[in-house]
Amino acid sequence: MNPVIRPAREGDHLLIRPLQAQIARVHADGRPDLFRDAPRYYDEAAFSDKLSNPDSYIWLAESEGKVVGYAFAMHIRYRNHPTYRDFDRFYIDDICVDETCRRQGIGSQLFERCLEQARELCCRDVELGVFAFNKEAIAFYRGMGMHERTLRMELPLTDPRIRHVMPEDMDTVLALIHEGFSTAAAEQGLTRENCPGHTSFMTMEGLKWRYEHSLESWAFFEDGRMVGYVCMTDEGEYAELRNLTVLPTYRHRGIGEALVTHLKGRAHALGKRGLVLGMIDRDERLKSWYAAQGFVVTGTQEYAHLPFLVCNMKWEDN
Repeated sequence: MNPVIRPAREGDHLLIRPLQAQIARVHADGRPDLFRDAPRYYDEAAFSDKLSNPDSYIWLAESEGKVVGYAFAMHIRYRNHPTYRDFDRFYIDDICVDETCRRQGIGSQLFERCLEQARELCCRDVELGVFAFNKEAIAFYRGMGMHERTLRMELPLTDPRIRHVMPEDMDTVLALIHEGFSTAAAEQGLTRENCPGHTSFMTMEGLKWRYEHSLESWAFFEDGRMVGYVCMTDEGEYAELRNLTVLPTYRHRGIGEALVTHLKGRAHALGKRGLVLGMIDRDERLKSWYAAQGFVVTGTQEYAHLPFLVCNMKWEDN
């Protein structure tokens, strides 16, 4: 394949969207704890701003009327910097080649076009960033002569398998809640007729209301699948743990404990005195499980719309 490398022009933001979707998928698969599944597209105004920026460079690789690759780059000038000497740098923000057209020299052509521009601008060097999980990209850039100058390191302070629930997750969360709470409903003899308000019968409208009125909502992922869920609401000095559930086939693996531990940390970070919760009082097994997580019974309460006594429990952040 011998594509034409041309400067981007108005309207090209629509042509590169399939490639941006591919890039988004690579990042979501590589670091699902950081990246959303949904791609972030340039709208017409944002793309136009980049085109009009004299320090911004965008090239497209086009073959037989189809865009098969692109490169985004920036000319960066360091002047009177408190640390660096004065110099110019050419920063490659993104190079992407259609996954069906790789290993045909398209990426190399785009990279060489960046080098050509950097030399024309008399830049000291060319720089880019790449995530450590992206081994294919790292191998490509090393093959083009690049090497590591700095290493950015991280130490996760929370379980990377636990992530914020986003609005686009609602369908998955609702299915998880229905399956997760169905076992409790069956054990306790709860049906839509005798307890329509039980969490196992939650509607999408109810879930969205809970999401909008929660302090935070979190999910636990295993092998890319959402298998646990919990949310936290504001109860003044305390936060209330709500709707904790784990899919039946994933129980007894420490997922529930991990979600509770995470919520304890979040409550502490928000300045709460601890966590409170309400559960079915006659469910002694679940009550013992919460006791093992540091919760103590503070009393019971009757509700006219519920066919069971509610046990109130509390965990104090000492």
